[in-house]
Amino acid sequence: MDAHEITTPAALAAALEAERFLLLKHSHRCEISVQAYREMERFLAQHAGLAAGWIDVRAHRPLAQLVTEHTGIDHASPQAFWLVGGEVVWHASHFDITKSALEAAQPPRAPRT
Repeated sequence: MDAHEITTPAALAAALEAERFLLLKHSHRCEISVQAYREMERFLAQHAGLAAGWIDVRAHRPLAQLVTEHTGIDHASPQAFWLVGGEVVWHASHFDITKSALEAAQPPRAPRT
């Protein structure tokens, strides 16, 4: 997977400011979260170079809360977001996080000028 773990407020800020970013909040201790993580891995395996990251909600609870504050979307875990310029264009939680859902919701890349 090309995604990286987000562990600092600075890394989260960079993710939230990215042109296009796939963010997953999850816990390795929850089987539903593990399944969502695997779905994201499957998706990213076919999309090399895509900007993506994840937050371990148990290890980095304050970062997970910052996502809630930034997006205005109630916390869930697991929870996935497609962000474009820091704005949520799609989000899902629990069993709605699937490879096919991530595919269908993937925002287009901005045209290069």
